[in-house]
Amino acid sequence: MFESGHVEVNDGQIFYTRDGAGPPVVLLPGKMFDGHMFNAQVKDLSQNHTLVRIDLRSYGQSSLRASDTYRHCGDVAATLTDVMAARLIKSGSS
Repeated sequence: MFESGHVEVNDGQIFYTRDGAGPPVVLLPGKMFDGHMFNAQVKDLSQNHTLVRIDLRSYGQSSLRASDTYRHCGDVAATLTDVMAARLIKSGSS
């Protein structure tokens, strides 16, 4: 299963993709990257997991930040609440 779209968040939109089936895993890119940084892992991981890749605000297909009054954690939480209600396994890079 593949799905992509935008979730409305506080003064913006966050782009996400969802691939695979199974226990959910959230892939958060490091600064200066978007969800494409995980392309090499999607084929293998999506065989046993539902992968949710999120473009953080101002990166990839997410909207530019309108002000400094947002927080990535709030954007991620709002996106995951909209996209997935199940228990999540989180992964990221720094």
